[in-house]
Amino acid sequence: PFCIGAHTAFRCPLRACERFEDYAVVFDSPQTASMRLLSSDGLLTELREPVLNGQDSFPLDRSVFSRVDTMIFDDLSVKAVSLLNLETGHGVRMEFSGFPMLAFWTKGDTDAPFVCMEPWHGCAALTDETGNFTDKPAVSFPAKLTQFLYARYKKRLNGFVILACELIDNNDRELKKCVLQYAEKWQLGDDFITWIKNENTFCNTLVDRIVTGYPKDEAERIFTDIGYRDALLDTAEPYHLWVIEGDFEKELPLQTAGFNVIWTDNVAPYKKMKVRILNGSHTSLVFPSLLCGVETVGESLKDEQLNAYLNTCLFKFILPTLGETEENKAFANAVLERFGNPYIKHLWKSIALNSVSKFTARVLPTITDYVKKNNALPKPLAFSLACLMEYYKTSEVQDDKSAVAFIKNNGVSAILANTTLWGQDLSVFTDLVNESLDKMHNCGIREALQWSMS
Repeated sequence: PFCIGAHTAFRCPLRACERFEDYAVVFDSPQTASMRLLSSDGLLTELREPVLNGQDSFPLDRSVFSRVDTMIFDDLSVKAVSLLNLETGHGVRMEFSGFPMLAFWTKGDTDAPFVCMEPWHGCAALTDETGNFTDKPAVSFPAKLTQFLYARYKKRLNGFVILACELIDNNDRELKKCVLQYAEKWQLGDDFITWIKNENTFCNTLVDRIVTGYPKDEAERIFTDIGYRDALLDTAEPYHLWVIEGDFEKELPLQTAGFNVIWTDNVAPYKKMKVRILNGSHTSLVFPSLLCGVETVGESLKDEQLNAYLNTCLFKFILPTLGETEENKAFANAVLERFGNPYIKHLWKSIALNSVSKFTARVLPTITDYVKKNNALPKPLAFSLACLMEYYKTSEVQDDKSAVAFIKNNGVSAILANTTLWGQDLSVFTDLVNESLDKMHNCGIREALQWSMS
């Protein structure tokens, strides 16, 4: 367990002609939030005071800081905040992704010309805690789960069927390992550890649904349609799939309720299908699309040439190596339909994040299997790799800094031979990638794209 935070201060007011009260704290979307209150000796209490009820901002007021010292929030649904002069629009915006708490502080009984906006991961000591780890609300989910399970164990209650939902391989094993590690570090006893192992079932799961986040451009219209402001508004496709190892339909009748849930004894085949077909299609198409100036997945599906390229990758290379079963074919056709959904604005730049590791996990297995099966290189997928390299060399990308720097500063041969990047030596693709890049540079991306399918 750990606690970490920042004590970032911003000059406020910024100009001599302004007042502290001219400024407001502004969030990206309406919030319903309350601040946690401190005791007179600076410890965190269970008391709360409402601050926002469907609003997206609150004004700065020195009298509030004189009264409560620090405004502490742990129930915000956004991960960015702005400090703005509402009249001029001037101010600063701060993102705090990864920090579940946000605090505001200034010297309320003075004219101090600053306000602190502080992201916290953890909080002050509680008024009733003894100093034990188990007395304070944990920060991470596995730690919270350990505390919850320990409370049930102490009351001699039954264990749980726990559906792990982390987007990692073998999420059941990883979650159980974390819980057992906390139980040992907190010295909760061998009997509790035995109870975790024997009385609880951790299930490996796979989730498949495209979720694109808060619909900022449509939010106000939606609020008008539904008659209220929903700070947790999100955008998701109608399609959903949840594959769960085990069979607890009797305890949790998800199929009976009409959900697309599969109970199975092995998630691995479904994960392979999803990663190769859906994720592999995304990663194969992302950089050809961006180099063609196309911004969203839906726009690529409407583009005749990019659509043809996607179909080539999917039905001539991905499916034949995965296995052309009826289930795989049905899933592939569903993926094309999902990608073309006109109501989902899925930005390629979002999909492009951390693409070196994504290409390694999602596309390289198809390439490897195709080479073994056909003793030939898959030209369209090699072209996709060339597009990745071209985009990384010519554009700003978000990925491991060392990977980005290596690609920007080295030639094709060195990049493909770098086993740290790809997990294997890809030198066999040197000629084909060089030819792909030559086509792009000399003939343009569209003609090169057509060549890749020939």
